[in-house]
Amino acid sequence: MRSILASALTALAFCGPTFAGPITVDGNVSDWGVSVADNDASNFSNPAVAGTILGSTFFFAREDQPDTAGDAYFLGPNYGGQNYDVEFMGLAFDATRLYLTIVTGQRPDNGLMRFSPGDIRIVAKTGKNGSVTNVYGIEVGGGAGGAPGAGMLAEGGAGSTYNLNASGFTLSHAASARTVGSIWRDPNWLLDPIAPATPVQIADDGSGTAVGVADYVYTRDADPTTQHAVIELSLDRSIFGAAGALDIYWAPSCGNDVLEINDDLPTRVSEPATLAVLGIGLLGFRVGRRRRS
Repeated sequence: MRSILASALTALAFCGPTFAGPITVDGNVSDWGVSVADNDASNFSNPAVAGTILGSTFFFAREDQPDTAGDAYFLGPNYGGQNYDVEFMGLAFDATRLYLTIVTGQRPDNGLMRFSPGDIRIVAKTGKNGSVTNVYGIEVGGGAGGAPGAGMLAEGGAGSTYNLNASGFTLSHAASARTVGSIWRDPNWLLDPIAPATPVQIADDGSGTAVGVADYVYTRDADPTTQHAVIELSLDRSIFGAAGALDIYWAPSCGNDVLEINDDLPTRVSEPATLAVLGIGLLGFRVGRRRRS
């Protein structure tokens, strides 16, 4: 659970082909062109996006530690193995919406001590120097963990706040007044407990401004597999206003593992007629698994 020094940066880019239908927010990631399966059989190597506009652009960050490693595998920035592994993060967008999916080994049924998901943090930037304008949070929820759940978690459910000890183990859970899938501009954040502490949970203190609700699903227990859970959502792009770039982060609330996607995402989609002419292209961007000591 403790941190050791490591560093890595992955640079990947993909501009998806034309598909007949949009991404469906249902916890099934096959429409992203990836597969999730137990015992290291997941395949994140060739993502594709079922975009609603020709050439919808897809950004992704990926990494998969052994599915059977339990707590005893280094993730970066900390240890945690499959119980804390953030395996895949994908982002797609069309003219009006952003689509985000996260595949993780942290399942609601693997025990409260090992289950405390963080909330999704989106840093919106503008200006030539990429100055920060607003920080948004999306309430992930998750509940108490440690017991079978009744189906998937969806928007409007009770949010969750987790209390952890200094080693990153979850001590307790409380329902949050922020509902699952709700989107907040500039709320206060709780930090992960392992230095250097970083923002991982939206504080349940009434801070920030509610700006919308995502179409949202968080799978539970053995759906889609016994070793993984999926967070999938979509939201209105206009929430971020004139921001020229978005940095998107997600981690368990212990901060053991982090994936992020960083780029000028809101500016990448042209009008449908323009895309029909451009077809498929390749755009550069930066994504990475964030490491810290």
